[in-house]
This record gives sequence, C-alpha cells and structure tokens, in this order.
Amino acid sequence: MTEHASTLEWLGTGSAALDAIMGGGIPAQSVTVVAGEPGSGKTVFTLQALFHHARQGKKCLYFTTLSEPAPKVIRYMQRFSFFDASLIQERVIFVDFGSALRRDGAEKTLVQMLERVESEEPDLVAIDSFKAIHDLLPNDSHSRILVYDLAVGMATWGTTTLLVGEYTPEDIGVSPEFAIADGIVRLTSERRELTTARQFEVLKMRGANYVTGRHFFEIGADGCPVSRRPSGKKRRKG
Repeated sequence: MTEHASTLEWLGTGSAALDAIMGGGIPAQSVTVVAGEPGSGKTVFTLQALFHHARQGKKCLYFTTLSEPAPKVIRYMQRFSFFDASLIQERVIFVDFGSALRRDGAEKTLVQMLERVESEEPDLVAIDSFKAIHDLLPNDSHSRILVYDLAVGMATWGTTTLLVGEYTPEDIGVSPEFAIADGIVRLTSERRELTTARQFEVLKMRGANYVTGRHFFEIGADGCPVSRRPSGKKRRKG
C-alpha cells in the first residue's frame, strides 16, 4: 500500500468480518454504492453502519426516497440488536424525500438533499434508494453532471456517503454513480432448496486491500452480515 493510501481513514461497518473483507471498512469522506436486489440485506447493512457510528457520537442522515417510507424502515429495524431508539433524531436522523420526489422531481430533490446536508453537517449520509432518483433523471450527460455534483458536494462537507439501490449487473456498467464512486459493494441472495444463500462482494474500494470474490453471510439478530466463509481469498489493491 502506498504512503498516501495508508493515510486514509476507514469507518467500520459494525461487523469485524465485513471490515476485514472490505480492507478496513468504508473509506471516510467517500461515496460508496451499496447495490443489490430486493431482500438482499442492503438496508440492514447500511443502518447497521449508521447506528454503529451514532453510538460513537457521530451524526448520521438516512434519506428515504421512493422505496420504503421511514416509519416502516424503523419498525422493521427494531428487531436488530444494533438498533437504538434513543439515537433516532439526535444521532440517526430519518428524512423521507418520497413526497418531494413526486412533487418536485429528481433534480430539485437532489438540491434539497444537499441543502439538508449543509444545514445538518452530518458525518455519514445514506440515500435509500438512490436508484429511484437515478431512474427519474434524464438519460443524458446532464444526469451525470448532477450525480457528480452530489458527490463533490458531499465530499466538500467531509461527509461519508452511501448510495443504496436495487441495481442490476447491467446498471453497474452504465449508471453514472458507479463511475464516480470510491467504493462499490454488492449483496445478492438466491434460493437454494429450503434456504436462502446470501453473498457479499466488493467490486471496487479505492486505496484498500480488500478480499475479492463472493462471501457468504447470514442476517441474524445482530444484523448483517454474520460471516460464514469466504468464497475467495486473493487480496488486491483498489
């Protein structure tokens, strides 16, 4: 690892096994895309990380869009041990932008998000689902500029950003958020007889010696993931 890379700060996810796979965790003041199909564990992974840092005194914003509304997300998260109701609205602030998206459109909503980040000055921000915003943007170079401006704005305020979405493998090759992202992780799930096999994979992590390949995990009472065994061990520099 270069001297420059060694100075990077890494933020834990709340799972020591995940941090090891990711080469230390989430790069601070970066943009990381959390991609996966419905039910793969994206929201659990994201909120576990936010509550982990909220318990350390950091301020976190969790923006919902056109996926599940904030009250529903909170209700389902209460079954996990990482959830702490006393941190909500003080350290973990839920903001529902679903109505704003429907009323004002994607471009104005992105501006409102940036204004909220500027006023709150959070350490971490998650947008779930960012894919919903992307789908409402025009499919041209203008949408790439908007996504780039979002990333620059977040970085300017020193915010670590997680863009969560139900992205397909095809999206990863064409969506602008993947081009500007410092990190990309993908969660998948598939039915195997009477069980569901969940897998976690790091596709990109700048400056990190992460573990390549797919890694099996389970979602338990402590959150996501509970590492079972890695499907690959070769390490590479992001």
